[in-house]
Amino acid sequence: MINVACVNVGPAYEDKYVDVLHAMVTEYLPMDFKFFCISDRERKVHHSIEMLEAEPNLPGYWNKVSLFKRGQFTGPTLYFDLDIIVKGDLSFLYKHMYTDFVSIRGFSGGPTYNSSVMLWKPKKCYDIYDWFKPRCIKKFPTDQEFITAVKGLGHFFPKEQVVSYKLNKSLVKEASVVVFHGQPKPTDLDIPMVTKWWGSK
Repeated sequence: MINVACVNVGPAYEDKYVDVLHAMVTEYLPMDFKFFCISDRERKVHHSIEMLEAEPNLPGYWNKVSLFKRGQFTGPTLYFDLDIIVKGDLSFLYKHMYTDFVSIRGFSGGPTYNSSVMLWKPKKCYDIYDWFKPRCIKKFPTDQEFITAVKGLGHFFPKEQVVSYKLNKSLVKEASVVVFHGQPKPTDLDIPMVTKWWGSK
């Protein structure tokens, strides 16, 4: 059993993004899972999705920090941003199930994680939440730099399995997860891996 989580806070993503992510995970994750969504309001989503209340002092994507709160999850936990596309078998995750923390290497070229996809053992990552203070929002450009500062660079997903649509188009065909950081977003594109879930424009 694994936990799968997402964050939907603020007006950027309609409820359907949560349901689409849930559907993709259901198709491609070959293990039992529980699906959670941290949100600042009620959402009309699939009945099996458990809603978790966002923390009011954490704006937008900074709510990812609350994923690591003590007692939030038990057992291996996988996080996806809402603007990713899962397009292939996720069984490659098995070998990372008991790594303390694993993520994507930052796409900017700097020495950071990218927090679009993360997998962790909750008891080994309480420090991310425990070390957070409101001033961190001003000190660090994003949650990614903060998480990197707390955990230090360590384990990364295989670069051919989790790829950037913008930077690694040649790897997209064979990848399992495609990350849409910046622009374009999936719903801007009329391509099969998007229309399968969102329909044609």
